[in-house]
Amino acid sequence: MKFINSTFLPNPNYKNRNWFILDCKYKSLGHISTFVVSLLLGKIKFDYYPSIDNGDYIILINTKYIVLNKIKQYIFVNKPGRPGTSLKRKRYSDKILHLIIKKAIKGMLPTKKKFLLKRLKLENESYHNYSSQNPIYIDSLQFKNKLNI
Repeated sequence: MKFINSTFLPNPNYKNRNWFILDCKYKSLGHISTFVVSLLLGKIKFDYYPSIDNGDYIILINTKYIVLNKIKQYIFVNKPGRPGTSLKRKRYSDKILHLIIKKAIKGMLPTKKKFLLKRLKLENESYHNYSSQNPIYIDSLQFKNKLNI
């Protein structure tokens, strides 16, 4: 029997992944990370379903030009194993800018979807090694009007 209002649910083997390039030059970290999380989860696709993984791959280029908030200090806290010992604090520098980006995106992902960070590729310059995947270049963070997938 065929139902009129049937919903399409993709099976877990349904693979329809795209590759996207996002230029991070002179864009803020918060805007980039919210945009990247929605792409990693696949929320822009018509066949989005929360329990099925159908997200995309993202290549972030020009990550060394990301605008960070200079007032807020980005501090990495390392908690030693022994209780009662003092916390070791380290400031992030330009050398570990990739950790800042990954930590911001990881904090926005749901707890059981942290494995999606494997699909995030970070490049300091505009050159990348993923041209064989035919990535789609995104110039604006307003994806709802720009992307027609």
